[in-house]
Amino acid sequence: MIRVKDWLGRTSIIPPQAHEGLILIISMLAALLLANSPLAYLYDIFWEEAVYFQFASVYTASFTLKGFVNDGLMTLFFLLIGCELKRECTEGSLSSLKKVSLPLISGIGGMVVPALIYVGVYFVAKSHLAEPPSFQMLHGWAIPTATDTAFALGILGLMGVRPSLLIFLMALAITDDLGAIILIGAFYSENWNIMGMLTMLAVMFMLFVMAKKPVKAVFPYALAGVLLWFATHSANIHTSLAGVMLAAFIPINTNKKEVEQSGGSPLFKIENFCKPLVAFVILPLFALANAGVNLSQVTVDSMMSPITLGISSGLFLGKPIGIMIFAYLAVKLQIAHLPFGATWRHILGVSLFCGIGFTMSLFIGLLAFNNEEYIQSMKVGVLLGSLLSVTVGTIIMQLRKRLHKHKAAEAVP
Repeated sequence: MIRVKDWLGRTSIIPPQAHEGLILIISMLAALLLANSPLAYLYDIFWEEAVYFQFASVYTASFTLKGFVNDGLMTLFFLLIGCELKRECTEGSLSSLKKVSLPLISGIGGMVVPALIYVGVYFVAKSHLAEPPSFQMLHGWAIPTATDTAFALGILGLMGVRPSLLIFLMALAITDDLGAIILIGAFYSENWNIMGMLTMLAVMFMLFVMAKKPVKAVFPYALAGVLLWFATHSANIHTSLAGVMLAAFIPINTNKKEVEQSGGSPLFKIENFCKPLVAFVILPLFALANAGVNLSQVTVDSMMSPITLGISSGLFLGKPIGIMIFAYLAVKLQIAHLPFGATWRHILGVSLFCGIGFTMSLFIGLLAFNNEEYIQSMKVGVLLGSLLSVTVGTIIMQLRKRLHKHKAAEAVP
């Protein structure tokens, strides 16, 4: 294992993503515990408390506390994803065709196959069940296409896998995140408001001018981000896109001398500000607010729901099948090559960890369904698929590690 620095600059042998993954696990378990305890009623009431926001006495936004976390605070999560995407495409693991080929092609497979499995489960259920599933269930087809980057990287980081695999998983997860963002914008925003869209375009033009100048202070971008969030919400476009659109306009300075003199580019400063806030506050709050499932309501019938089966099989089976097939084709056609020192067993293990949908899958699921019964089935499917992916992925990676140690021991005379 290599030594890395955490968000506070301290040297550690555990990557920072591992800490994020552990906190998410704790938050998820806390939500499950509260939802199945005598405090379940208070847990539900707390997240339904009303929150109001008013902008310049012109526009008012009202949410439940859960809605504020999902539609308000999670915008910073998508801002961070947008910043990471921009940085990786500029100078990181997605900065050249050679680097991006395998994770991009594999990521497409990891989105297409889970979606097809979900749709397949729906139509099989429609053909064979006495009570065919409603068409609304089909709205969840995008749920198993996502990967929870923090969870997957965190668990792999704790296992001490080689850095090239962590980089591959990160690039693959970022590709999935980009795909999920496109799906949210294309399929989960409706009844667009023209005035809101015009306002949003005006704010984006202002950001374009700021980026061209370029404005190097962070505060103007933060202020423009608030304006963009209100405009996006007013336009009835999901506010997660406001974070990504803001990141697209924030300058990233690749001139090392200027970066050292200014203490970092605006994108670098915003990304460093958002990382600990998202990792240790926003994502745990999201998990605490949304991962609570009343297990007493989970029956054999509910486990056999097309939603639960479609999501869990899409994550657990669809992810590794799609990633492995597309990666194999890309390598055999010499479009891409395997990460340094990696074998196909490594890729299989990584592809299974991509079945940890959790945060992004829950997020898309809450956009896809407004029926409480469907939401419960969705949560069970996400948790079940993610748990199976973690368990089998860990077994495969550990077996691979033991096999490597055994061969190394035999090689010693």
